[in-house]
Amino acid sequence: IATAADVPVIEDDIYGLFSKDEAVPLSVTHPDNTILVTSLSKTVAAGIRVGYIVADAALLPRLRDEMFTLGWTAPSLQMAFATRLIESGRALQCLERHTAEAIRRIDMAHRILGKALHPVDKVPSYHVWVETGATRPGDLSAELYRQGILVSPASHFVIGEGPAPHALRLSLGQAPDAQTLQLPLELIAHRLTDNVTSMLGSIV
Repeated sequence: IATAADVPVIEDDIYGLFSKDEAVPLSVTHPDNTILVTSLSKTVAAGIRVGYIVADAALLPRLRDEMFTLGWTAPSLQMAFATRLIESGRALQCLERHTAEAIRRIDMAHRILGKALHPVDKVPSYHVWVETGATRPGDLSAELYRQGILVSPASHFVIGEGPAPHALRLSLGQAPDAQTLQLPLELIAHRLTDNVTSMLGSIV
């Protein structure tokens, strides 16, 4: 549809390195009409604020002009550091460690939260969705906030006027290690069960 309408597709591949070769970017199958945007900050090192664009050569002058208009330039020192990381193979080592840690945290979340966790497959990621059932996500997120646990209700991510799913978005990457993450996950699981029990009791 985009090709027929001559509208370029912007492919946000910021976490794409986690998928390795399992997901082929659109820019590979439709290179003439796709602009792929990625970065090292989410999958290699948070402190490296360097991004990359892959696009057809015909689109590059327009992209360059737009970036200059917005004042977006990468610091030369960070660019040099990022290039050295990639060429030396260290970036790949960082990616492998991040992938292993993300899988470790996903496994823990699955073990503690069970069927409420989505997606059900264990794709490496530092973000997951938790279904809240009949409990309103806003109420649950406010309750967790009072216990020092910050989560986001799905309504924060809805585009348009449609209803938001009964779900919370959890960041698994904020905790310094997996052990620190365990207690907050257990409290969330307890609150989900506790709210369901309370609701059933009120119906009875």
